[in-house]
Amino acid sequence: MTALYTLTSEFQEAIRNIGAMQERGEIDAETADDTIEGLGLDLTEKMRNVGLHCKNLRSDLDQLVQAKAQFDDRLKAAKAACEWYEGYLYTNMIKTKHAPIADGQISIRVKPMPDLVEVTGSAPLKYSTLKAAIPATSSPDKRAIKKALDAGEELPFAHLIKDRTKLEIK
Repeated sequence: MTALYTLTSEFQEAIRNIGAMQERGEIDAETADDTIEGLGLDLTEKMRNVGLHCKNLRSDLDQLVQAKAQFDDRLKAAKAACEWYEGYLYTNMIKTKHAPIADGQISIRVKPMPDLVEVTGSAPLKYSTLKAAIPATSSPDKRAIKKALDAGEELPFAHLIKDRTKLEIK
């Protein structure tokens, strides 16, 4: 199977040669036209086939875009359902103070989480960490703030969020 660019190059070369032959009087205009028309048949057929291939690829592309949209919808629905059922299970385990469930197939428990430092204002430099960046920035040092809060120090710019839990399913 000859590539389109090869047929194009050969066609252009043939046109030049036929033109030169016409100028030298070796062939007349009717013969030149018939020869060019005959040579163009292979080129036309190849272009038609490449065009059909493009049309098929475009159809495939459209179908893939549609399939991706359907898959994205299914993924979004599955994620929402999973989050809803986890929330449903978590809420009911908390309300009933249910003990962890464990057997050979599954382990479900409400797992305690560490206290979380919430910074509600600007932390003094003593509780900040400088970051080497351009431009240099500073951010609250949550470990130092947590240590101070755990030691009973009152910090007007931060507090601890305690008694956090999350659902763990394994």
